[in-house]
Amino acid sequence: MDLMVRNVRVKTAEPAAVLAGGERSVIFMTAALFDFFNMEGATVLRAVCSELRDATAAFPWEDHTHSIIDSAHVIHWLVGFPNARVANLTDTTVPAEAFVRLRDVVKLDLARSHFPAVTLAAERYRYPRLTSLNLTSCSGITDADFMAFHCPLLTDLCFSECSGITGAGFAGLLQLPLLTRLNLSKCVNITDTGLATLQFPQLTYLNLAFCSKLTGTGFAGLQLPLLTTISLSCCDGLRGTGLATFQFPRLNSLYLIGCSDIITDTGLNGLQSPQLTTLNLACCAGVTDSGLSRLQFPLLTELNLSDCLDITGIGFSLLQFPLLTELNLSSCCDITDTGLAGLHCPLLTYLNLSECSDITDSGLAALHFPLLADLDLSGCFNITDTGLAALKFPLLISLDVMSCEEITGTGLSGLHFPLLTLLNLTCCSGITDTGLAGLQFPLLTTLYLSCCFDITDTGLAGLNYPLLTDLSLRSCSDITDAGFAGLRFPQLTNLNLAGCSGLTDTVLATLQLPLLADLNLSECAGITDIGLAALRCPLLATLDLASCDGITVPSDIEDAQEKLRYACENQVLRAL
Repeated sequence: MDLMVRNVRVKTAEPAAVLAGGERSVIFMTAALFDFFNMEGATVLRAVCSELRDATAAFPWEDHTHSIIDSAHVIHWLVGFPNARVANLTDTTVPAEAFVRLRDVVKLDLARSHFPAVTLAAERYRYPRLTSLNLTSCSGITDADFMAFHCPLLTDLCFSECSGITGAGFAGLLQLPLLTRLNLSKCVNITDTGLATLQFPQLTYLNLAFCSKLTGTGFAGLQLPLLTTISLSCCDGLRGTGLATFQFPRLNSLYLIGCSDIITDTGLNGLQSPQLTTLNLACCAGVTDSGLSRLQFPLLTELNLSDCLDITGIGFSLLQFPLLTELNLSSCCDITDTGLAGLHCPLLTYLNLSECSDITDSGLAALHFPLLADLDLSGCFNITDTGLAALKFPLLISLDVMSCEEITGTGLSGLHFPLLTLLNLTCCSGITDTGLAGLQFPLLTTLYLSCCFDITDTGLAGLNYPLLTDLSLRSCSDITDAGFAGLRFPQLTNLNLAGCSGLTDTVLATLQLPLLADLNLSECAGITDIGLAALRCPLLATLDLASCDGITVPSDIEDAQEKLRYACENQVLRAL
């Protein structure tokens, strides 16, 4: 029998009896060899012989990625791996006696788990080696529990979605001198009073997103000298004036997503954070051109203004962000060509203009970003081939023109982007077989052609991209089995054929895709069990068969290879 675990093959005898002498020998595994195995594989090794059982129990495993859903198995797992340093007990019920056995773990994940209130102060939070603790959605957690914490090495603590926390017990967290990351997102009952008691000299990351009772007054006395990142996204009660009370000298990342009626020009102008490098104001409708033009963040590298509907770009020429590399203006529907012309960001590498419907070819012609690598123009339906021809970005690697219906193959064939690896032409109704034939992107790895209804077998057969790994042909109904007959994409791992009504079982028998891992055949009415039985994709991990009326594979079978096996077995039974 062969055991294959993490790509390491181990020759063994029958697991029930491994005998010494003769042609069979007892396997002795040193701790050094366990570095090639994970805990899932170690569970199998335990059944081989007593020596391996003892060796796996003694090893300090650190890769427990799959949760133990069945609470009855928690204790058995702890007995089998008493020296494990990582424990994933999410979405389960943890018995009280389990906490005693978890004393030496380094990382403990209890997200959405349930455990009794007994031994709270005595056992539960007394772990001398613990560095990371996740208590997301543990509804029983309250302020009183903080007083039981004794984890002197803890650096990462998550209480997300613990509604029983108000902040009244934060004083008990002073026993965590090394804490650097604290997640309190969706703790909807935290108040300014509770927040003001947080005192962590080493804290660098604080997440308060969706804490709707915070107004910002609690920041005035907050002393977090090393804080670099804070999220206040969707804090509905936050007042813009609260930003002026920030005393975080090292703050470089600020997230204010969804503070639409609270964060205004006045509030932003009061923000004194000279070290800021990342500012996310997505969906902050109160921010206008006037407020934006007065921002003084000379080190800013990332700015997100998506869905800031009052921004037109008229103040872009006044922006003082010489180091800006990423700018997101998606869904800023009032941005005009004139506004774009005022952008001066010589280091820009990422620009998102999706759904900026007022931008035309003239606006694109005004763009001068020599280092641009990623450009999103999806939904800019006024852009034509002329606008594409004006693009001069020699380092571009990603271009998204989804739903730009005026773009044709003529415009694409004139583009010179030698480094392009991703091209999204979804819903570009002007793309035809002739247009595809003119594409010249030798390094292309990702191509999306969904809903390009004029593409036929001729266009598909003309695709010659040996490095392609991801291809989407969703709803290209004119493509038939013949289009795949001679197709060779040796590196393809993802293929989306959903809604390709012209395909039948024949296409699955002809596919030559040795590395394919993800295949979407949903809404392909011509595919039946016969086709699945003929499919040969040894690495297939995901297979979507939704709304395939000719498929009889039960919906409760999720594993792709199991679906293929079922189809094969079903065909054998039918033949009998």
